[in-house]
Amino acid sequence: LEAHEQRILSIGRRIADLTIAISIQKILNDREFRKEGKTFLRSCGSKHICKGLRIVNIRFAGGTEIPLTASYWGRKKFKGKREKGVFPELILLGIYHKCTPSLSIQIALTSTALGSFEEAQRMLADQGCKLDIKTMIRLTKLLASYARVAQEKLIVSKEDPIPEKDNLAGRKVVIAVDGGRMRIRQKKRGPKSRKNRHRYR
Repeated sequence: LEAHEQRILSIGRRIADLTIAISIQKILNDREFRKEGKTFLRSCGSKHICKGLRIVNIRFAGGTEIPLTASYWGRKKFKGKREKGVFPELILLGIYHKCTPSLSIQIALTSTALGSFEEAQRMLADQGCKLDIKTMIRLTKLLASYARVAQEKLIVSKEDPIPEKDNLAGRKVVIAVDGGRMRIRQKKRGPKSRKNRHRYR
């Protein structure tokens, strides 16, 4: 029964991955979306040029690796064996290191929850997603850097004073305070400790 159950689950994950892949490919084929990719590269100060469509294998949340066709941008004059280009449309969709956003989050959560990347790798493999540890480390560090940037922006926004024109009169304001591990202590009756300190309960 267990083997049959795992086989059915594997088929279901593959069907879901293929369905999502079809939707992503439709987006990648859209001309307006390709223009957005070009605009994104130019806004980053990139001098890459479009070198046509190329096939890139993307791994989905169910563990299936599916080839997609996307615009590839590289250097105008390239010398060497391996060219380092980019797929701007994939970046706009949140696909990094050839993994979908959902899979990237799953990798990061599993890697941080367990004791090591090796344990996370084995757990993901049991779920049908076999990944290289280097890829898992890169994705986890990438999402961690994004989280730090978001946290810094949140801290800055909290430090900003409320504009005078934004009057709170007549509004409901919610203030939340995180007590952390703070606890209320009460003194216990009786003798003090050896260090002449009060005992608490």
